[in-house]
Amino acid sequence: MILYHIGHFGALSKALLIHLTYHKNDKCVIIIDQIIFNDEGKAFIKDFSIRAKDFAKVITYSDIEFINEKSVFSTEKHIKLFFDKMFSDYSIRLSEFKKIYSMFDTYNAFAAYVQMNNIPIIFIDAFGNLEKNRYYLNNKEQWQFYDEVIYKYRALGFDNPNCRIIYSTRENDSDKLNFENLKNLLSEEEKKKLLFLYGYESDTKTPEYCNLLVFSSGWICSEKKINKANYFYYYQLLLDLFCDNTRKILLKPHPNTSISKEEALNFFDNAEIIPGYFPSEFIDLLPNYEITNILSTSSSGIPRHIYGCNYFISFDIFYNDILCKKLYFALQIEKYLQPLYNKYFHIGLHNKLIWGMQENLFSKYDLKSKWVNLNNLEPNSITIIDNYEWNGVDDKYKLTKAMASLNNNAVLIFLDSKDTDNYIFSDYPSFRDWFISLKFCNKPNNMNIPVRTEKIHIFCKDISILNFLKCLNYNEYFHYTKQFLQLIK
Repeated sequence: MILYHIGHFGALSKALLIHLTYHKNDKCVIIIDQIIFNDEGKAFIKDFSIRAKDFAKVITYSDIEFINEKSVFSTEKHIKLFFDKMFSDYSIRLSEFKKIYSMFDTYNAFAAYVQMNNIPIIFIDAFGNLEKNRYYLNNKEQWQFYDEVIYKYRALGFDNPNCRIIYSTRENDSDKLNFENLKNLLSEEEKKKLLFLYGYESDTKTPEYCNLLVFSSGWICSEKKINKANYFYYYQLLLDLFCDNTRKILLKPHPNTSISKEEALNFFDNAEIIPGYFPSEFIDLLPNYEITNILSTSSSGIPRHIYGCNYFISFDIFYNDILCKKLYFALQIEKYLQPLYNKYFHIGLHNKLIWGMQENLFSKYDLKSKWVNLNNLEPNSITIIDNYEWNGVDDKYKLTKAMASLNNNAVLIFLDSKDTDNYIFSDYPSFRDWFISLKFCNKPNNMNIPVRTEKIHIFCKDISILNFLKCLNYNEYFHYTKQFLQLIK
């Protein structure tokens, strides 16, 4: 017998891959902490327990049981009595299991219980948690003593000599666990079994070309206090920047974010929702989709290059939205100039925002983006430059030297995300003859929020190009977000 402790919804898929690879001939018990599950996930677990009954006994509980304790002693006592009773009710003896795995996020009272009983356990680092050395995350008075018990028994794995830790990796590292490799080792029948366990029967339809949009955790809504319309806006922005909007969009909510079909269609055309409980890493097993682009602000589950394309990771988009909006308009300018230009560069941008555009991975703008030396500006090139990662005097000197010596039609687009506005102009007033500024504004959903005007500065010594840019109009390239961002004439 094998026991799997699941403390995060996404860990269930990891446990199934481990079981089908290393323990396929064993029965197992899966205990699932539902503390961060939404109603959709809880309903799925009930169905899953029926579909998995030939090899697994599924037990659910919640660490919310241990909230509001008044001392470390009472918390320890509560944890011990709770799990003693739970295992007794199911006639389970932990000492009889060949292996016990724990896969979790922040909550892990089960591991504390195991340590109280001096039973060996294997921690699986499914989400990179064990590299973060994090305790006391809850930061709430009602969880104070719970956190102290978790720390006391090293229940998140750090500095715990009594536990074996297996780290996960995306690379081919023999000392770590690569879940993508485990999936590739499965037989076709075992892959079909995974789909069956998640409620999907085989489908013989012709694969449909789709864009896959994977949502990050819904807690960002409460963290930034934004409503769903604004939450969806960031993803609409990514779709406009990087995808062909004539193709179907597959929406994959995070397990703790509920999105109804009706709600999705209010914000995304031609969309279909993959249930939040379905693992992102198993989407390529679905037979009726051909994924062409993958967009996500934050996802650890999507295998890199699994579809022959990469995906956009930028959780910081929620915190640097002005930079993203400026970049959005700069890319529109690039698109407008493409008949005249064929080289594209980026310098000094927030590296997470620009990462997804590197080397023309999936942009409809046909960007050929890379970091370049500031010593010269090539003819027929467009460079988007920003002072977000500005390296001070040295970078400024190299840039202004290149601008002064420029004798071709190269275009520089300044995002100026730090809002200094004159970080070049004030020191070099002669450059003003070759600058124009384009203004745009964000039109908020809430009319009580003031409209903020942003600027993008464009430098070129070919005056005909500047005059050409003055004819720029907001156009059909932006399907989803044109209602939010407007060019100001």
